[in-house]
Amino acid sequence: MNSQPYGRPRSSLSEVAADYVPGLVSVIIPCYNAEPFVAEAIESALSQTYGEIEVLVVDDGSTDNSLDVIGQYEDRVTLLSGPNRGACAARNTGLQHSHGEFIQFLDADDTLEPSAIAARLVAFTADVDLVFGDLIHIGEDGSHIPWYVSQHPKRLWESVGMINYIFINNIYTLEPLHRRSAACSVGGFDESIPRGQEPDFHLRLYLAGHRFAYREGVVGCFRQHDSPTRVGRSGWWTEDPERYISLAYHWVRLVSESSCDASSERFRRTMAAMLCGHAVQLYAAKEQALARRHHDALLDLYPGFLPHGAAGRVSQAMGLWTAIRVGGLRARIRERLSSRQSWQRT
Repeated sequence: MNSQPYGRPRSSLSEVAADYVPGLVSVIIPCYNAEPFVAEAIESALSQTYGEIEVLVVDDGSTDNSLDVIGQYEDRVTLLSGPNRGACAARNTGLQHSHGEFIQFLDADDTLEPSAIAARLVAFTADVDLVFGDLIHIGEDGSHIPWYVSQHPKRLWESVGMINYIFINNIYTLEPLHRRSAACSVGGFDESIPRGQEPDFHLRLYLAGHRFAYREGVVGCFRQHDSPTRVGRSGWWTEDPERYISLAYHWVRLVSESSCDASSERFRRTMAAMLCGHAVQLYAAKEQALARRHHDALLDLYPGFLPHGAAGRVSQAMGLWTAIRVGGLRARIRERLSSRQSWQRT
């Protein structure tokens, strides 16, 4: 089985897992060149209806005027700054210096609703270590993007299991409120993973025996924008083409080696479906050779894999690679039509 040097959470966090102030909530805001947005994120944290709050802003080597903006809140937030090491390292630094019994991670370009923390705190019980809610997507100017809809109210995890749901639907960084002792016990975020951090973190929490609960309701806004510093601005394959293949093997190994009662075979299918979706995306982007690599890897993980729906029927008739090519070509056509319509509207 393929292996890569993943699995590098911050081990020192486990040593401070029990060191917290009861009732206090720490809001951790990693910031890298987020000058246009970071004040709004800070204000949303400071405006919580729940009163026992500390706000830690971790500047990750910003080169714009983010530090000047953060400095305006010097008597209301704790500023931690250092060289650019990535969002996972910044979150872990905030976690290392936090004091709260509970942790809220908030990216510097996102915001929290005023009652976000209070609404989820009431859902904690003795056997629950993470409570997640819903989010809405907004544009750069803060306007609501209606076609992004939270799927959590469908409660899909009740049929597929939470481990599979973590990867099928994703729980975004700002959606959960964490019990600090649980987050620290698994070492926080894996600093060797530049993308896919949330599902990795949540998977390790769940495999360690920490249980999740859902409380319906919008807890914050996830901002879509085209800033040069935004990770999602370019194709993920431009940085490390093989990353998601190696991560899929890594996650399968974690599940197969755990004592969790989740079906390892079912999870393998989930990972195969993820790689299949990536293969379609790659073919649409004219990365045919890399798409083929994902095709080969997913069949190694789950021989005989068939997608759901029409793609599955195409696979049965003409093979999975053909289905991936057809899906990629359709995606390419849809993108061209969408671009043409946008151009016509302008």
